Amino acid sequence: MQIEIKKPDGISVANLIVENNKIEYSDPTRKEEISGNASLFVLLTRLREVLEKDGIFLLIKGSRIDVHPSGLQTSMGGFGAYIHTIGKGGGELVDIFAPLEAENINFIGTTQQQSEYFREWAKSIGINIPE
Repeated sequence: MQIEIKKPDGISVANLIVENNKIEYSDPTRKEEISGNASLFVLLTRLREVLEKDGIFLLIKGSRIDVHPSGLQTSMGGFGAYIHTIGKGGGELVDIFAPLEAENINFIGTTQQQSEYFREWAKSIGINIPE
């Protein structure tokens, strides 16, 4: 699938190939492959960590800081995760590889910001997530 990416010099395009235990990334200047016995969200997070070191952000819903799968979604794999709102349980179910809407670009952040937001959200509804 073709996706947009945000690079230090602007918006560009890249390709993702998503399989059960592997994500392949390519843009005009590089290729990356992340694989392992993990959920697609975990694999996507690992890919994002590699790309973030060079200032590359994937403009897809799984890169939003407020998106995270439930425990069941993580254990079953798949493409789904929830958009979480501080103080509210549940959330809107989204495809982590779906394109990000232009008006939501400010929700893109690092994997660290995403992890911190998830802990903050969980705490806001009475769940303690260990670090």
